[in-house]
Amino acid sequence: NGVVAVQNAAVAASGHDARGMTIRRRQFSHILAARDAWPTQHQVASYVTAPTAVAADVVATLAASLAPADSLKWVGAQADIDALLVLPSGRQIASTGWRQNEVLADAGPLPLLSVTYEIPKVKAGKYRRPYVALWITNAERQPIRHLLLLGDSQRWAQENRRWWRAAGRDDRSLLDGYARSTRRPGTYTVRWDGRDDRGQPAVGDQFRLHFEAAREHGGHTYQTIDIDFSTPASETLTASGEFGDISVRWHRDDDSNVKSAAVQNASLRQ
Repeated sequence: NGVVAVQNAAVAASGHDARGMTIRRRQFSHILAARDAWPTQHQVASYVTAPTAVAADVVATLAASLAPADSLKWVGAQADIDALLVLPSGRQIASTGWRQNEVLADAGPLPLLSVTYEIPKVKAGKYRRPYVALWITNAERQPIRHLLLLGDSQRWAQENRRWWRAAGRDDRSLLDGYARSTRRPGTYTVRWDGRDDRGQPAVGDQFRLHFEAAREHGGHTYQTIDIDFSTPASETLTASGEFGDISVRWHRDDDSNVKSAAVQNASLRQ
């Protein structure tokens, strides 16, 4: 369950379960992929806010037909559309605007974190862009949030051995849902909004941030930073292996639970 606050906007949802078809013991979605007009393989439930009901309905169907990463990339380029995608495992992926409009009951200040990392230039005859995994574990060392997965081939994702053992091998939908294309050398930023992979506020102050990268014809690098949200702070890891410098800043958002009671609320049930 969840609540999103909207004003002068509409909410629509789309999914695959209610109207699917079974043919020769195989289950097919009623939603067709635009690329080949074949039933989509991405069993994602989508919730969308848009200026009109028609736009919300169209985008919800579109979002349910695409790979999750492609859906969020398109939605992120729209000024007045936001979306929440729910994978079959219950894990969630949401646009920034969607999370900003969520109403969290008694959540308290959320932990917020910003990571700036570098993929270094490597002189190599057969250079391949690295597969990268950034994820967060709680005080019990359980994975609670995937911040970034670059590269969607299971064969090479397994080379990030720590991530694969911690999460990847137990939930193959992670690559389909979270993975993006590998990136060329450069500096990039990733942010954590204080929620776990199921959209719930993270509990506690103690977390660990994991960085792992592996490259075909290259090396393998794994690093961690322990985070304590009881005190705002920052830390920098110097360049090592497949990562350049990594800078991390964290604090709690004192305004995370402030929502106007006057806006219209729309309840979403998963």
